[in-house]
Amino acid sequence: MKKIIFVFLIFCFSLTVISCSDEKEEFTATPKASPTSWTKQLGSSSNDDAFGVATDSSGNVYVTGATTGGLDGNTSAYGNDLFVVKYNSSGTKQWTKQLGTSSNDYARGVATDSSGNVYVAGDTYGGLDGNNNAGNRDLFVVKYNSDGVKQ
Repeated sequence: MKKIIFVFLIFCFSLTVISCSDEKEEFTATPKASPTSWTKQLGSSSNDDAFGVATDSSGNVYVTGATTGGLDGNTSAYGNDLFVVKYNSSGTKQWTKQLGTSSNDYARGVATDSSGNVYVAGDTYGGLDGNNNAGNRDLFVVKYNSDGVKQ
């Protein structure tokens, strides 16, 4: 029985190879629109990690994460600080915000609303903006307007 199955599989494989060998396949991709592509790199002299990305209705792009250095002239508070950076639809950086405590802080996600506000969420081992840490790791949410002003 095993021999019959083996011969059958060899026969089927041979037919597949023979039937495909004479065919020519062509693939043409025509984009519907000319997409604008860009790549941006952001970093400090230390470790930098992106954990979230979001866009708004104007095509702006927001990236959030954590850094152990200072991004775009910001100073690191301690260990890992959270950050959010805004790029316009052409990839031009609009602003960078970095926030930290005397402990580690991580921005894990970012979202926008229809009014152009930006919400950054994550976790901290410290107390952000005068808040007290309840013990160990706490969650946070920070709201910025479209100009990067904390609300």
